[in-house]
Amino acid sequence: MNKVFTQDDFPMRINIHFCLEECLSTEIKALNKVLVTQGSDIDFSKEHIPHLTVLMGNIPSLENYTQILKGVSEVASETKRQKITVTNPYIVTPKRNFLFMDVAPKNRIKTIKYAFFNKIKKYMRFDYYGMPKVSPHITLGYIDTITGEIEVRINEMRIEHSNSVVSKIGISPASDKGTCLKEVFVVDLVDV
Repeated sequence: MNKVFTQDDFPMRINIHFCLEECLSTEIKALNKVLVTQGSDIDFSKEHIPHLTVLMGNIPSLENYTQILKGVSEVASETKRQKITVTNPYIVTPKRNFLFMDVAPKNRIKTIKYAFFNKIKKYMRFDYYGMPKVSPHITLGYIDTITGEIEVRINEMRIEHSNSVVSKIGISPASDKGTCLKEVFVVDLVDV
């Protein structure tokens, strides 16, 4: 699954991410469906894909993209699959528009993010939320105005399958909200 691009496709904003297991992804989609009824701009039933961002930003050229694919493949071949734990959703402060679910173990995931960053940093201009220092999280939704009623619904949301394993790294074009739009490259992590 390696989509072929031409120079005309660039510059391009991409999201390099851990692909989520189907069980966790399905549960996230169900929670997101509730948020969509409340006005979320992120809709996992349509174009957006649940994911755990590793890095995100802009690539100026096809040549840089090719180097990123090589770098991501190399680091992935040296990176073990990771057990993760996901928290229940919460509203990100201070703006109160994004809904996140934190992911642990934070330090181990950040170490992996830095390994990818150090390998490809000269080929990409990173967004703030695409930097390796950003705390690992899954974006569940984005709502312009979160009312008291919506906040109550969010506070009642629970993730049933909070323990999971990430075993693949994907690359996707990124939306203006940072979500993945379509997998264009996927590579396996090393078996534990």
